[in-house]
Amino acid sequence: MSLGDELCIAWAITGAGHLLTDSIEAVSVLKARHPGLKITTFLSAAAVEVCRLYGVLERIGNISKGGYLEEVFVDEHRSSYPKSGRFQIGRYRALVVSPATSNTVAKAVYGIADSLVSNCIAMATKSRVPTLIVPVDAHAETVASQTPYLIDRALCVGCECCHAGSVCPTGAIRGHGTGIDTSLCTGCGVCVEACPHGAIRRMEAVLTPRQIDLENIERLKRIEGVSVGGTGDIVSWVEDVLFRTPRERG
Repeated sequence: MSLGDELCIAWAITGAGHLLTDSIEAVSVLKARHPGLKITTFLSAAAVEVCRLYGVLERIGNISKGGYLEEVFVDEHRSSYPKSGRFQIGRYRALVVSPATSNTVAKAVYGIADSLVSNCIAMATKSRVPTLIVPVDAHAETVASQTPYLIDRALCVGCECCHAGSVCPTGAIRGHGTGIDTSLCTGCGVCVEACPHGAIRRMEAVLTPRQIDLENIERLKRIEGVSVGGTGDIVSWVEDVLFRTPRERG
């Protein structure tokens, strides 16, 4: 089988906590249904931090397990082209960007390609690779999401010996529970059970998309080769691109 006959797609993740778990679950279903499908994952710089804080890096590694076309690429603010350039030489049948922040959507709309993920979008559209983008700010109504683990200072009593800090495997809890060092936290959740006051938890974050974000999504829909959808569309959209002919797709 030649490389051109292999089933390979690219998946790009940006720095949004909202829809992150749903995106991973959808791509996991896709991989389970098609074990031979190769998936390269591209992480923006912010996505690396967000995925670590939500404790999902291992799940992503189970999808892209290493080896050619199954790598996990991280935006290191250099050498984006050798990675995103794969779109130009026909290595990928499709690109899925999920979740996509409003910043990523704006860059796609205005043709800005100054990062790994925005380069992937630019190279994919220039190379006529079908692209699905799943924006986090897709609807006008207010949406609820969850933060990474935080210390609720209203509940923390500042124990002399912080139980949560004593069990943290990375030493991410500072002082007497005064805060969590996000550069060390891996989102494992061990501290949650250890705190006797229930002061460590994920909190609800309520967000309302800006008008400019909604307008950019409408502009995004007008870009040739780009589809806009939700996480519930990922599996069927990829299968449609991979397994149905243009005539069958109508």
